[in-house]
Amino acid sequence: MPLLAGFAISAIAVTCLWYFKAAKAIAPTVTCTPVANFATLNATAAGLTVTALGVSGRYDVGLVNPTVASGLVAGNATQLIANSGGTDARIIAEANP
Repeated sequence: MPLLAGFAISAIAVTCLWYFKAAKAIAPTVTCTPVANFATLNATAAGLTVTALGVSGRYDVGLVNPTVASGLVAGNATQLIANSGGTDARIIAEANP
């Protein structure tokens, strides 16, 4: 099951928007499980292990930027998924005013 949809912006980088279910009262703190728990899909739907994951958030939307070693095509759509069908791939946005 995909966590987020996004676009490859180079052979190694993806950008995804993450719309929160509810607007946050303050800018949230965004954390995630280890990056090895995540993968993106290449043009043939094969999983590419994420090597770095940049995350940030504003009040209503988060920006998630996975990086892989290689294998993406700039401009192609992709998905951020749990690596190898694992269930421990989580990104959490928490805002406690």
